[in-house]
Amino acid sequence: MKVHRKKCTIAVCTFNRSAFLEKILASLKKQTYLNFDILVIDNASTDNTKAIAEKYNAKYIFEKKQGIANARNAAIENSDSHYLAFLDDDETVDRDWLENMINALENYNAAMATGPVLPVYEKQPPDWMPLTVFEDKEIMRYKKNEKPFSLANGFSGTGNSIFLKSIIGKERFKTNLGRKGKSLISGEDSEFIARLFTKSGRALFVPGSPIYHFIPSDRTTFIWLTKRAFAEGVTEYRMNGVRILLRRIHKPILDLFALVFSLFTFNRKKLCQRWLRLSQSCGVVFGWGLR
Repeated sequence: MKVHRKKCTIAVCTFNRSAFLEKILASLKKQTYLNFDILVIDNASTDNTKAIAEKYNAKYIFEKKQGIANARNAAIENSDSHYLAFLDDDETVDRDWLENMINALENYNAAMATGPVLPVYEKQPPDWMPLTVFEDKEIMRYKKNEKPFSLANGFSGTGNSIFLKSIIGKERFKTNLGRKGKSLISGEDSEFIARLFTKSGRALFVPGSPIYHFIPSDRTTFIWLTKRAFAEGVTEYRMNGVRILLRRIHKPILDLFALVFSLFTFNRKKLCQRWLRLSQSCGVVFGWGLR
């Protein structure tokens, strides 16, 4: 049996999605890398999350402060392994996901790494929805057998990530960012990772460690996509403050004109894309009034 010397904690933060949680825990139990534990951070759920965590012998932490940033900070505080990995509760992984991640960190002397995030749609997305909402063409072109490579500017999300615990140190996720309950505000992970990248200067992309992100049909509706785009704009404001507001205050007008002109293309995907850009710009401008 192969001995794995350095331990990893895999943190899964969750809120009222025990059915999703069970799927990811089941996939994690099949990992080829042996020296790891699973840490479930329950962000004040009211369903049977605790029972699912116990079913898979995961360490269970109840974090009563709502917000994904609070949950991720709880994961940092409650892990003492050499590595700390983050996954979202609506994902699944291959058997060699963790092994490939840790091999990459060790072989390339890196402090942090990410991999492909591949969408798995509950239903075929509507033909008017731009696939770029959930699909990154650059990421999706990589094959699992391709070698890891350095990322010049780090990466933006923790949904498929691993870090040396030592590089995290006293850094924590900012709690004025990130989702809380039904809020779609984000950015807590990209801001956190940017700080770590400044400290480490080395981040990897590992094609051999994809995750499969489940996209339910209610997240491919026009209303949900509009809300998310607006929330992305609010996130930009919260991350950058008045500076981004002054730079982008004219953008809703420009985006509105672009939307009107795109009406004449009769291209529904382009129309949707323009609408989402307008929604995001409005989120930046009006984000100052939201708390």
